[in-house]
This record gives sequence, C-alpha cells and structure tokens, in this order.
Amino acid sequence: MTMAAPLEISVKLDKRALDAAERMLRGIPHGLRRVAPPAINRTVTRTRTFVDGILAKELPVKKSAIRRRTRIFKASRHRWQGGLRYSDHRFAISSFKGARQTKKGVTYNSGQGRKLIPRAFMTAGFRHYATGERIESKTVWRRARVRGTGVGEQLVGRTPLTVPKGASLGYIWTRHPEIRTAAERFGRRRLVAEIHHQTRRMLRRYA
Repeated sequence: MTMAAPLEISVKLDKRALDAAERMLRGIPHGLRRVAPPAINRTVTRTRTFVDGILAKELPVKKSAIRRRTRIFKASRHRWQGGLRYSDHRFAISSFKGARQTKKGVTYNSGQGRKLIPRAFMTAGFRHYATGERIESKTVWRRARVRGTGVGEQLVGRTPLTVPKGASLGYIWTRHPEIRTAAERFGRRRLVAEIHHQTRRMLRRYA
C-alpha cells in the first residue's frame, strides 16, 4: 500500500503476499485471481473508514462531508489495484459541526470555539448543474458589503453573494504528514489479514 499522490492512497499486493497466497491456493482454478480483488477492495473500504476517522478528529466537520469528498477505485480480476482519492475542495461552512442560523448570521464550530459569519444565511443546498449530484446538503451565503457614495458602508441586496469556505483536506494532509504514515501502516496490516481471510474462505469452499 502506498500514497500515490498527496491526496491519493493506492492499495496493491506486494510480491511476498502474492507468493504466499499462490502457494496456499495451488490446485484451485484461478485461485489467486479470485482472492486478490476482494481482499484489496475490503482493504480499501476499511482504510477509508480509518482515515476518515482521523480526518474527522483534525477537522470539526461532519464525517458525511468527508465521505462525499472520497472516491473509491476498486480492483478487478484484471487489475489488482484499488485506492482512495480525496478531493482538495475546501469545505463549505455548512459542513462544519454545529452550523446554525442566528439573527446576526451563521455560527459554526471552527475547532477553536464558535465563530460568527455576520450577514450570512443558510439555504437548502444545491446540486451540480450537469450531473445533478448533490454538492452540499446546506449552503451558507453571505451578503457582501461595498463602499457607498456616502459615509461608511452599506449592505447590498441579494447580489453579489459569496460562499464562505473553510479548510481543505489538502491543508490537513500537508500539515499532518503522520496521517499518511498511519494510513500506510494500517493498510499493510489490513491487506495481509484480508488475503488470509479470503484464502481460508476459498480453501473451505474446495475442501
């Protein structure tokens, strides 16, 4: 298991694991081809759960928001490699825990106490214009201030509007390289366990 890119985790079998599984499955038709993909895919899903838990502790965001930014690539009988890819898009404020509407604006848990976005309001969310995929369950908008012709500032109407954003997973990856180390260590152990599990399962079927 390796970190193929700053926001990507790749899971594949090394030669030692392949040789051990092949010896155990000798005599079973296409045994290794039937064992390797499910072992890799189970490792990928377990690793996602493990990494998502770490990220949720580092960022005060909902796990569902992290999960929406995680894409799984599955192994097949012809491609013995799977992985995870994390989006580097910054989290919308609505993804943070405790985001709620108040009379003064929207407050949320920043991880360093509650913060207020003045003049902000929450809407029901939006979907991607082309695919229809839901991007955020709720969206926080803020009315901008612009300089008026008179003294001080004045509130503009509903336009222009800005979408306040929080931190990104890329920021967390860069600031906490130990997450990569933990993910690699967990994935290597998990992959060995899954290979053994799938191999024993296959041997029981042909016993």
